[in-house]
Amino acid sequence: MSDECHLCLLGLIFLSSLLTGIRGVDDVHVFISSGEDVRLSCNNALHDCTSTTWNYNSHSAAVELICLGKKRKDTERHERLSLGSDCSLNIRDISTEDSGAYTCQQWTGEGGQRIRPDARVHLHVLQVSHTEISAGLSVTLFCQLYSYDRVSCDDSARSERIQLFWVNQAGVKLTRSDGRYQISSSSDPCIISLNTTLLNEDDSREWRCEATQRDQVKTSVTYTVKSSAVTNIISTDTTVTPETTTAAVTNIISTDTTVTPETTTAVINITLQEGCTTSGGCLKNLFEKIENITATVLPLNLVTNILTMAFNASEKILETTTSASPTELASYGNSMLKTSEKLISTLVKPTDTNDSVKFNLPTVEGQVFMVGPQVTLDKIPRLDTTNSSVDIDLIGIAKNNYETRSAAVAFMSYNTMENLLKPDFFNTSNKTVKTMMSTVISATLPKTSNTKLTEPVNFMLKHIRKFDPIGSLSCVYWNISEWIVDGCVVLKTNGSYTVCSCDHLSTFALIMQTSQPPASDPLLELLNLVCVFVGLVFFSLALLTFALCQWSPGVNNVARINICISLLLAHLLLLLTQQFLSIIQRQKVLCAVISGLLHFLFLSGFVWMFIEAVLLFICVKNLSQISFKKSEVLSSGFLCVIGYVVALVVVCVSVGLVPEGYGSEHCWLKMDKNFIWSFLGPVCVILALNMILFIKILITLNSVLKNLNAEVSQMKQTKILVFKTLAQFVVLGCSWILGFFTNDSKVLEILFLILNSQQGTFIFLIYGVLNNKVMQQYRKFFRRLCCIRQY
Repeated sequence: MSDECHLCLLGLIFLSSLLTGIRGVDDVHVFISSGEDVRLSCNNALHDCTSTTWNYNSHSAAVELICLGKKRKDTERHERLSLGSDCSLNIRDISTEDSGAYTCQQWTGEGGQRIRPDARVHLHVLQVSHTEISAGLSVTLFCQLYSYDRVSCDDSARSERIQLFWVNQAGVKLTRSDGRYQISSSSDPCIISLNTTLLNEDDSREWRCEATQRDQVKTSVTYTVKSSAVTNIISTDTTVTPETTTAAVTNIISTDTTVTPETTTAVINITLQEGCTTSGGCLKNLFEKIENITATVLPLNLVTNILTMAFNASEKILETTTSASPTELASYGNSMLKTSEKLISTLVKPTDTNDSVKFNLPTVEGQVFMVGPQVTLDKIPRLDTTNSSVDIDLIGIAKNNYETRSAAVAFMSYNTMENLLKPDFFNTSNKTVKTMMSTVISATLPKTSNTKLTEPVNFMLKHIRKFDPIGSLSCVYWNISEWIVDGCVVLKTNGSYTVCSCDHLSTFALIMQTSQPPASDPLLELLNLVCVFVGLVFFSLALLTFALCQWSPGVNNVARINICISLLLAHLLLLLTQQFLSIIQRQKVLCAVISGLLHFLFLSGFVWMFIEAVLLFICVKNLSQISFKKSEVLSSGFLCVIGYVVALVVVCVSVGLVPEGYGSEHCWLKMDKNFIWSFLGPVCVILALNMILFIKILITLNSVLKNLNAEVSQMKQTKILVFKTLAQFVVLGCSWILGFFTNDSKVLEILFLILNSQQGTFIFLIYGVLNNKVMQQYRKFFRRLCCIRQY
């Protein structure tokens, strides 16, 4: 009984969703200050929470936080999450990284269906930061509202009327007209700054940043000036002298490389033990030593030496360790990426305008570009390596860093990283062969406080292996243990390179998927060859029969002749294509043309089947024999136009809509975007129309037989004709239906092969062997042939 009630409840929910439309629940905007706790309501919750799922979306992939009422413990912040009794999502100690879009969904169960429209909650986090109080008693406060990264702040502020204001401790809004305060807001309405010079009366003074939505205060953050800070600066005449910092120098000792610094004030010894080529333990020890480097700036030659040592050690260990598990390879890869990014960040130096550093090693190439507050460039030049390049709006990123007005980008290309981060780590549902088509690249923003991208970043990746036009290319990025595609798309590709666009920075690569070659079955291939050859022989015999044998006056064989011509050419072309497939596949255009011809020929065969059914319907309707005057129906020329133009129009429309749909791995129609339905769709329509016509024919014939007793021979001949055409329809048309069910079934595949290859045989049997007049003419012909031999 409870199950029935549950089903009734689901039915009511589904019905209500149909009546109210498919639009989701209105979006809710929640504003909170950094460090507070928040509760996100689920506006589509049911009576319990066992169907509730909470998802989080930000700049990276969607993350499932709650699944069917249970908290996922494999997320980084699961300890701060909890599910309320009303299915709300509770988050403790909010940080700016928690901002984004949260979606509450209701599902019937794991792998089930969604039973209510999604409820979406946008979480906005307000945070205030400040500069240190300078010797001149000047302080700058920065207030920023963090929101959903994939929606621009301009759009969000405009649609929701979101604004930021600075107010004093009396609650009065501060304006630019007050000479004491310099309030500035950039093109980003989600950031506002306040600069002022402190006075004696500013001890313990408060300034508050407020976020409003539709003129209502939603949240605020207060900054209080500490009295000790003001007192110390006012009472003491302080002169700040920057420390003179000498770059830390690293002494690297290994079996291959020794670097001796000329002048050292701090020495960091990184030693790679001799013989460290058989175990990963010493490599991990090397990574730990590099991680412990505290110097923020290192010379280029030291960075390149450390990188060379690390990559050489990893390569030697991989050569001697052939049994490394995927987990170990991913771990080594993560360590190498982390080490490389840390080392290349030490090449970033402060600059007022712009500067760049570039290096080229056998295992890794890299380039660092830095811009400062006085940069005069409109855009930075393209960063490039031998096999890749990147376009990034570093100038725009620097402008959003209000504290320093500077930014830096580090771009690296790893020539051997695919040995660690293998393409097989790209997990897909379909079983395909995965090939790394580019070097692994990495792009980061080191020593940049605000790393939010102003626009997607475009990467150009050269193909390092032969491009397979049949394969499927994917722009992927590395996510701890696997390659995933979220946030990256292919903009352009050709045989030499591919351009990828990504909405975040990470480690990227280009992976191609190709279908696994099916295991060849020699017996099945032999059976196919024999059956198709036999079918072609009988197609030829059927054509000779229709062309040479004398038929009753008025018999119209146009449809049957053209059925044989279309299917004969189609099967012959298909046989030749399969025999020389390895050669034809290399010619992409030829393969596409062949698939288009096969599409046209098979479709024209089905159109001629429909014409045959129409002619039979007219024949029965007029109660004539198989012979009837052509003028009473349609001329042969007009029938030929219909038979071939209809199929040609379908093919032309298909080419116009999806030109890349032709030329699969077997030189047939591709399965992408359901393009196969450009063939199956018209076939299903023709089969359905034929079935309707035959039902109508049977009803009409039955009605006539009840009313007429004469012309029995004529009725008998008409019934025979109906039987033959119906048999032709079943044999030629219905056999294609098996094509929907041949997957993973050897028996159905063999049955489909036999029925379709023997279509010519069935036509010859129906209209030749089962026709007494035709058989009599064949007997006369063979008798004459025997008589000639006797003489």
